[in-house]
Amino acid sequence: MKSSYARNVLLFFCCFFFFTNTFSQSTAEDSVAYASAIENAKSIYHKALYPEEGLYTGPEYYGYPFRFQEGQPYYYKDQLDTGWIRYEGVLYQNVGLRYDLIRDQLIVIQPKNNARICVINDRVDRFYLFNTTFLYLKTDTSKAAISPGIYAVLYEHNDNALLKRNRKTITEELTTNEGILRFINDNSSFAIKKGNTYYSVSGKKEVLRAYADKKKQLQQYMRRNNLDFKRDKDNALTKSVAYYDSL
Repeated sequence: MKSSYARNVLLFFCCFFFFTNTFSQSTAEDSVAYASAIENAKSIYHKALYPEEGLYTGPEYYGYPFRFQEGQPYYYKDQLDTGWIRYEGVLYQNVGLRYDLIRDQLIVIQPKNNARICVINDRVDRFYLFNTTFLYLKTDTSKAAISPGIYAVLYEHNDNALLKRNRKTITEELTTNEGILRFINDNSSFAIKKGNTYYSVSGKKEVLRAYADKKKQLQQYMRRNNLDFKRDKDNALTKSVAYYDSL
């Protein structure tokens, strides 16, 4: 029943986009109203197919059968957040999301039964979770300085960006009284995108190498603002990249 309804809805929108496209060509001054109509049409289409199965076709996600002595495996908090995801070119809004940094696995919540579903990471374009935008970066590992995967976007403007690869690992410690104790370690890394080139960066030295064309100005800015690349790396890198972008 639902698939038949969806086909009818799809047919309607094919006709809708044909006529609105024709209309927009003849009355360019109504472009704002046209854009609004397009967004409304998309909203109706998504509601007609809700919950859209294309996003919920992966395997079910299972957590960890043990507890951690310190830390938790997810991005920011050990809890669900509501965000959006662009998956295979389709934008899904108000989606329950979690991001497992140990397994490097993005998880979506199936609204029908609250099942936790693993999406296929390389089909992800972007998603938004806990006030952070992430993207899936596709790179040629034989040529690129960084590996493909999910990166948080700390700064992005034109062809200049700072990306963070959030990763966690487990360390195990065998004790006599408590058995195996498990601790979580942060193994995050950073990358700068300059034009079509990516640079792996860990501190001031790599930033200055990536931005060698403005090295002197950057060095002066870093000293003047006392940027701390050891204890406040996220902030120091973000400010450095943004400053270079302003030159």
